Amino acid sequence: MSRPISNKPDEGKRVWCFKEIRGTSPDTKKRVHVPADTGGTICYTHASSPLGIGKALVVVRWDSGQETDTGFANILCIHPFRTLDDLLEAAVTASGADYILGSENELEGFRIEVWIGENLETLFFPKEQHAFFQDFLIPRVKISVNIGETKWEKPEYLDEDEA
Repeated sequence: MSRPISNKPDEGKRVWCFKEIRGTSPDTKKRVHVPADTGGTICYTHASSPLGIGKALVVVRWDSGQETDTGFANILCIHPFRTLDDLLEAAVTASGADYILGSENELEGFRIEVWIGENLETLFFPKEQHAFFQDFLIPRVKISVNIGETKWEKPEYLDEDEA
């Protein structure tokens, strides 16, 4: 599984929040409340923190029309899917899946391959999103494939000092 990561959190990609987000609008600096289970699109990302993907910030325009600054740990990049349900439906027909392990066998994330039309896409979910992939994704993936284990291969969107 060495294809480029399809759900790299980047400008124009779809995201989902599982719990409410209370934040600040980047333009007006007014307080904003985004309810749980809301979709949105990344407007742009801030410079990534050397602490890793979970600490980087993005500006998201939510389907409600609001915009917020939030961390990657608060959202799930569901691209190329429009909704969370679309992603979960595709997970049932996964063609491959792996727990990604670090050099000392610690969990670094979860990776699946799914068919979208005629394209086989690779999706990566970092360890900061463990609750999502453990509770929602893995039970669906297990329907179609056995989940393997793979040693850490740095996703293309993490810089050398972040891996």
